Amino acid sequence: MKVDPRCQRCGSSSESINHVLLSCPVARLVWAQIGFPFPPRGFEHRSLLENFDYLLGISTRKEVPGEISRVFPWVVWLEATVNKIQDDCRHWFEVVQAGENSKVGSRNLHLNGNRWRPPSAGKLKCNLGIAWSKGKSLAGTSWIVRDARGEVLMHSRRRAFSGIHSLLEAKHFGLTWAIESMLSHKIVNVCLEIEASELVGVVKRPKAWPAFRA
Repeated sequence: MKVDPRCQRCGSSSESINHVLLSCPVARLVWAQIGFPFPPRGFEHRSLLENFDYLLGISTRKEVPGEISRVFPWVVWLEATVNKIQDDCRHWFEVVQAGENSKVGSRNLHLNGNRWRPPSAGKLKCNLGIAWSKGKSLAGTSWIVRDARGEVLMHSRRRAFSGIHSLLEAKHFGLTWAIESMLSHKIVNVCLEIEASELVGVVKRPKAWPAFRA
């Protein structure tokens, strides 16, 4: 397959992962605008392995602020606008914190006697956890799949959603994502458990919940 080997941003004749993400003049401009400290020889004079070793180790440098040292995954992933990178990075850690707070509540419920109930033999159960920040319109959700013996078969990494304006909307996105995940992983014969009576009603008796038809 014939392709143009040049970088489509700067016209360099040697496009590579290292070039596109780190050493291209356009990429270096983004890194500079975000305020990320460059290595002594610059990104352009180091290998991809050396550059990522530098990125992963930057958090150990006390003189680099935390909001700068932890932003590099978003720069690598987006390389769009500096404001977008900073916003996405900030939203992620806010949702992570909200999720940690929700774990405390979950543990307290467990200690009060509301224990997990296993599915029937031969079936699986997927439990969903939802955290929502009203002030920041952010939601975080995760799921875990266990068998009738309580053995964990699979679990998700926490996923973040922005622009969420109600707890019900957060639960809707979380439930939809969990269903899509079950299909993607080909997990069948599974029941989903979530604290959302409205959504459960919509799924089981859609005609009785016409306002939720969409």
